[in-house]
Amino acid sequence: MDATRPEPARAPSAGLRIDGRPEALAHWRAALLALPGQPAARTLWIASIDLSDWPLAETVVLEALGQWLRQPGRSLTLLLREPEAAARLQTRFARWRRDYSHAIHCLGPTPALSSAQSSALWEAWPQGMATEAGCSERLPGLPWRLRVQLRPTVPQGLWRPWLQECESCWPAHTLGL
Repeated sequence: MDATRPEPARAPSAGLRIDGRPEALAHWRAALLALPGQPAARTLWIASIDLSDWPLAETVVLEALGQWLRQPGRSLTLLLREPEAAARLQTRFARWRRDYSHAIHCLGPTPALSSAQSSALWEAWPQGMATEAGCSERLPGLPWRLRVQLRPTVPQGLWRPWLQECESCWPAHTLGL
């Protein structure tokens, strides 16, 4: 292959176990870059504490996400435990997502939940991402260990209890008078 042209992004393979932060970031980057080439992937779910572990500030990732979101019927849902921290840590992504606010939804735990309840809810789905084409999740209790699986549908059954205790958070636009 020509050294000046990068290799096309490929979706990670199933059954893979990933150890270490660099490999995890490379996996999530590759999965996000492969989205435009996956016609079956109509929804993307990203669960994260504050998005600090995600390569969402990289230009190539934002271009791939934008290309994918411009296709009909696409949506991205962010499940965030600390949306204020996400807004502070991902300023480039925050500015970029204003153009796609119709297709990007952010959910977080309600303020009425205690921190213990919020932590228990968070255990229902560890940090990770899922589409109809596949799923990768951080293994609980093991820092920077991921499990990659192919699943035919987004595992909403895992998130349903968590989603019932969530509300919309991190608005794309600030309203004011």
